[in-house]
Amino acid sequence: TVTGVQTCALPIYASNTLKVRDGATNGEVTVAVGSGPAAVAVNTASNRLYVANFLGGNVTVVDGATNGSSTLAAGSNPIALAINSVIGKVYVANYGSHNLSVLALPGLNSLGTITGVGRNPAGVVMNPARGVAYATGQSNWQLSEIDLATRLVRRSIIDLSVGPRGMAVPARGDKI
Repeated sequence: TVTGVQTCALPIYASNTLKVRDGATNGEVTVAVGSGPAAVAVNTASNRLYVANFLGGNVTVVDGATNGSSTLAAGSNPIALAINSVIGKVYVANYGSHNLSVLALPGLNSLGTITGVGRNPAGVVMNPARGVAYATGQSNWQLSEIDLATRLVRRSIIDLSVGPRGMAVPARGDKI
């Protein structure tokens, strides 16, 4: 299972697989995913892994108990994703279509897209404590703050001097 800190999941871009290692037993499982897996996120509440498939334009969902998988369409070149288990949504940064896909948990039906997040979004993180998400526009050096309730961009900071990609939000949620 993917619960706890004992599990490590690594997308393998060249072989279109996800390697899942159980730290307690050192057992390893390889799961076939979509084309060009670029990122993985874990929902420990549902024991599911979500894989952004950059070349496939989709997201693969892996059941941590059975290693069974299913796939759902996303935008062009999904490169990053973040889970908000509090409101039951997955946000996918679509590098090629310049937007975020919003998918509902657990069934992963599409709730639409969020636009205005900059050119080539390459990162997305959640801050459930503040009710916002942050997305980076790598090609125009932009950081966007998104209202999770309305799915609209609240504000953007442009000219971060470097094309931003990854981000993190601490548990207390007061910094990115």
